[in-house]
Amino acid sequence: MKLSLSQTSALICDNQKSYKSLKAKKFLSHLDLSKGQKMYDKIRHLKPHLDEIIPNRKFFIHSYLRKLLKNSSHPFQVLFLAFGWDPVKLSEEFPEHLFFGIDNESIDLQENLIQKISPQSFI
Repeated sequence: MKLSLSQTSALICDNQKSYKSLKAKKFLSHLDLSKGQKMYDKIRHLKPHLDEIIPNRKFFIHSYLRKLLKNSSHPFQVLFLAFGWDPVKLSEEFPEHLFFGIDNESIDLQENLIQKISPQSFI
């Protein structure tokens, strides 16, 4: 059974340009992203560059966050307020920092899925 995400979570996760690793692709393969397509279809006419906006936003946030984490002399706690692979990816890249993903809608299901795909990522 695939994990069905809310419209906004599915919309962001559905942009697979942001998820390139094998683990990320495996993570995505367990998700039902159909609700994201519905939202995409509804707002595409309002935001014609939506296909560029989402990955550019993710790139900017991740670049800025990576810069902060690389230059930090002490551990950070980073909180993600959306469903996705990002906390796992960054926890593997920066094991000295703590990453928390929060999505009240599906936090238990997400944690179980991540444990299957990448058990060493979260404690």
